Amino acid sequence: MSPQSTPPPPAQSELPPPMPDMTAPGMFVTEQVASVASKYIAVTTCFVVVSLIPFAARMYVRARPAWRFGADDYLIVAGLACAIVDWIMFLPTMYLESGEITLGATRMGIIRSHIGITLWSLTMTLVKTSVVMTLLRLPMTRVSRAVLYSIMGIQIAYCIVAMSYQLFRCRPFHAAWDILALDGKCPSQQVTLAVSSVGSAINIATDIVLSIAPTVIMWNLHRPVRERILICTLSCVGLFASGASITKAVLIGKAPSPEHDLLELGLTIAKWTVVEGLACITAACCPSLKRPIEYVLGKFGIVLIAPAAQISFVHVESGRRGDGKIRRQSISLTGKEEAGDADRGLSYMTVTVEERLGSSADSTVKLTGTRHNRKNDV
Repeated sequence: MSPQSTPPPPAQSELPPPMPDMTAPGMFVTEQVASVASKYIAVTTCFVVVSLIPFAARMYVRARPAWRFGADDYLIVAGLACAIVDWIMFLPTMYLESGEITLGATRMGIIRSHIGITLWSLTMTLVKTSVVMTLLRLPMTRVSRAVLYSIMGIQIAYCIVAMSYQLFRCRPFHAAWDILALDGKCPSQQVTLAVSSVGSAINIATDIVLSIAPTVIMWNLHRPVRERILICTLSCVGLFASGASITKAVLIGKAPSPEHDLLELGLTIAKWTVVEGLACITAACCPSLKRPIEYVLGKFGIVLIAPAAQISFVHVESGRRGDGKIRRQSISLTGKEEAGDADRGLSYMTVTVEERLGSSADSTVKLTGTRHNRKNDV
């Protein structure tokens, strides 16, 4: 028998490339980068704490005295969860001391940045959809409703397109965030910058519209002027999110320039990304602070809404007979709710109070007022 022939050794080109040493030096952290990292931790932590205050107020208003959570409330909870995860995602990439970081740490930082961008898109869509659904509870014209539905549709479509582009823009798809995939094919940096610019324009426009829309809608409601001013002021907090989005768009435009430290620029963009999401959540929940603010201002003698005792608390003095005895009274409350108001989450009920003093000197006293059902206050 002839001896079996051994297979030839594989050609040099067929051998897999050796795995790089992940402990090798990757990027260098300068003093300026360490300073940016410190600012990220300080600024974003403050925004997390600030955003939790109106969020807690909103949850309290919706949960007490009865559970009144709607789809918009569940969306804002999901949006806050995504924003918190996004904030935590960037924390390990914040290096507070200068020096070299390993290739493995550099690779993980790039992966975290791509996941963070995806979470940011999801956060903004959840929060803005929640804001639109809240505004749709208010009475408004058909044109205003059409505008709000259009904003919601555009935001959802943008989220789907942006997340798809971020995840699948390269072949193989992991080449988008894996610096070790040297054979990956991705769109040019100019294409990515153009897509980012379009997304920034959409976010800035929707931020501004959703910040101004509550002001216009609330100002046209038949509410006291001071109350309208307070609600409009709280709603305009969303303009800060617009400012953060504009700042981030300007920074992204600087990315192709070789004059800027990419690590420093990336950490700065991460800071404004987290700030934008948290500012949107704060603006979406700020109107729920109306009642606590009214309470605090009342302690200083500042009344936003003048009390109407004959409407809020029915009080009718008792009639007396000639002999000094109190006559029996019958107080009846009759209400009529306008059709369609309940569907919008608002109930305007006309209340009529009648006092019949009976006997030959029959007389009727009617107190008529409008009561606003606060169960769905926004």
